[in-house]
Parts: sequence; C-alpha cells; structure tokens
Amino acid sequence: MRAIRVADSFAAIYEKTVVSPTGLPGDTADLFAHGYDGGLTLANESRSVAPGTVFQVPLTIENRSQAVWSSNSQFPIYASYHLYRRIDDHDELVTFDNRRTALPESIGLGERITMRIDVAAPARLGSYVAEIDLVQEGVSWFVLKGMRTRSLTFRVVGSA
Repeated sequence: MRAIRVADSFAAIYEKTVVSPTGLPGDTADLFAHGYDGGLTLANESRSVAPGTVFQVPLTIENRSQAVWSSNSQFPIYASYHLYRRIDDHDELVTFDNRRTALPESIGLGERITMRIDVAAPARLGSYVAEIDLVQEGVSWFVLKGMRTRSLTFRVVGSA
C-alpha cells in the first residue's frame, strides 16, 4: 500500500496494481471507493424557528476512510444537507443541494471533530427534515457513496 495526497482535501491510500471490478479491458476501478467511509452524530433537538432563519446545529464527524477530509483544497469537503418537507406520513424533497459549512480543520484517518453546521429554514411554514450529509464539491455527496446521513427535524412557525 502507498499513501498519496491527490489534493489538499483528499489523501487516499491505494494499491499500485488496481484490478477493475468487472475485469473487462478498459474498465477502471474506483480508486477512492473507500474515501467516503465515516459517521455522523447529530444531537436531534426538535426546534421551532422563524421563516428564513439560519440556525446552527452541533454535528460530530468521524472519518473511518482511507482519506484526509478538508475544506481547503481544489475539491473541498463540506457539511451540508438535503431538505424535506414533512407532509402527513411522508417526506417530500424540497431541495437536495443546500448551504455548505466548511470543516473547521482537516479530519485525518480515524479522527473525529465536532462542529456547528448552518441550516437555513425555508420561508414556508410547516414541518421539515434536514438530512445532514457531507459533499466533496465537484465529485460526490457522501450518501451516494454509502455513508449514512443523519436527520434533523424542525418546524417553521410564525415566530420562533
């Protein structure tokens, strides 16, 4: 195994000889397949907020991958969320791509940090779920690479 820093935000360990998952000529393996393994912990305190309010929520991020995560690079990693409106017994997607919060420091292999993530309440009153996720800009959302998200429920009311 050899470690290489691809960019300031993504240092990966890979095997020099890479075999494609299908074994077909010309097919390539995803060198960063294990670069998105981690965990999120969220103190889900239900809250009421005013329309358009930006509020902060404590988030703990654990890096169990073979990469260093950082917001200071050409391909930065941020904490973000997918916003759903709760209607009766189901959640309806409002926006998948939302406000980013930079990581306060690099997170190395096996490390964990606690930070505050910004969440913007929509203008429309009602119940919402912010599905907290990480994103590597221009590459992928971590949920699409298999990392579990965490949900924050909140209510937008006439006055907080």
